[in-house]
Amino acid sequence: MTKLTVRTLFTPISGFVRLATLTSSAWEHQKSSKFVQLPEEVLLIIANHADLADRARLLRTCRYIHSLVESLHYRHLNMTSSRLYYRTHLLHRTLSDRPDLISLIVSYRGALMLPNEPGPLKPKATERLKSRLLRKQMPSPSWGRIPVTETGPDRRSVSIFVKAVNVRELEFMDWGSEPFDEPLRAILPKMSLISFSLPYLADSVRLCPLLRAQPELEHLGLSGVSRRFRDLKETDIPGLKSLKATLKDAAVIVPGRPVEKFYHLLEDSEGEQTLDEQL
Repeated sequence: MTKLTVRTLFTPISGFVRLATLTSSAWEHQKSSKFVQLPEEVLLIIANHADLADRARLLRTCRYIHSLVESLHYRHLNMTSSRLYYRTHLLHRTLSDRPDLISLIVSYRGALMLPNEPGPLKPKATERLKSRLLRKQMPSPSWGRIPVTETGPDRRSVSIFVKAVNVRELEFMDWGSEPFDEPLRAILPKMSLISFSLPYLADSVRLCPLLRAQPELEHLGLSGVSRRFRDLKETDIPGLKSLKATLKDAAVIVPGRPVEKFYHLLEDSEGEQTLDEQL
């Protein structure tokens, strides 16, 4: 009788642990695959050109590919597509279960606070999960943690990004205002950013103290709502090279800084000819 070998394969996005039972002959066949026999440099190039979802599938092919590609997979996380954005809670669960992965992250684009709505992609499946969770029929609490009733910042998410000290490029896609202020004050001082973007936040978020803690910042992206930067000092963000903001914000931020590129954001009250008129 063929001996069974149990191997653990991690699903990088969902964080679930799946046990795959492989026969010895199946494992030998996996090792003899011509794809696996490619040089490591070639495999890494292939993985680097794959998007996040495809790379997650690649990680699940075998243990060798998983060990080779995992660190690359978590270096650049782009969760901005609708399919991935509403799975942010699954990524956060993985990072909570595997804190060693947090230090691998170099750039992150996506939500900080977990999206309350699961999105339109699989509404029936989402409703079934909600129903099972409310009836307490989930097999384990860790499987049932989907953001059904959360309204404020997710504390687990904040605790994850506080540990992400190697992040250099950060873009939070959250919609919100005042509840987002406290998490940002906890997270940003731990990082040394060269790129930072908050494209959807309202003007009540106090940005000057946050920017003051980022002396290496080169690229800054703001929303189309003008903020008050009267507290911004001349010594703050001295190396800023690229700015995406309204004209009102640019008029305060650009002087005295080596800004080379400016991306103009129109406010609701501005017309299409505003930029030409201001120039």
